[in-house]
Parts: sequence; structure tokens; C-alpha cells
Amino acid sequence: MADFTGVVNELSSADSGVVVFGSANGSQLAQESPDWGHGAFTSALLEAFAGKAGPTSDPVLRITTIEGYLGRRVKELTGGLQTPVARKPDAVRDFPVAIAVPPS
Repeated sequence: MADFTGVVNELSSADSGVVVFGSANGSQLAQESPDWGHGAFTSALLEAFAGKAGPTSDPVLRITTIEGYLGRRVKELTGGLQTPVARKPDAVRDFPVAIAVPPS
């Protein structure tokens, strides 16, 4: 199994300005289930974009909102077997990524 920790650290270095979300830490395998239709990380990310990540009064999804939700939800979905990671350079401030759209 490849360890992607080094790649994540390189991408999120101060010079790059890249924010990186990873589905699992470098020593874990990403969990999938037919119940989700894909992996736990994707399931949690889709839930976040559907409005489950933050207060319903604020549909704006920021980096920190998504990071917090993914951390909680992926651990919940996988019984603690998978821990998502997020890295951003210190110089990059929290910023809006998307507006959550609940399913109709």
C-alpha cells in the first residue's frame, strides 16, 4: 500500500497555496460499501454539499466546515477505520468553497 502522506504534505506546502483533502490517512485504506454506492469519504462529501455540514441558516460551505464534517462523518460511517485528512498552508485563510443545495 502506498503512503500518500508525503504527497499531501508537498501539495500543501506554503509555496503551493493548495488545500488538500484526503479520504484516509497514509496508513489506512478508504472504506467502500454498497449501501453508500461509493466510498465513505465521497458519501460524507455529498452529504456536506446537500446541506448536512453546517447550520441550515448558512448554506455557505467553507474549508473548515467541510473539514470538520468530513472528519466526524467518515469516522462515524466506518466505525473509526478511516480518518480523512485535510491540509492547507498557514497563509491560506478559510474561504467559501460552495453553497450547499439540499435535495429537492
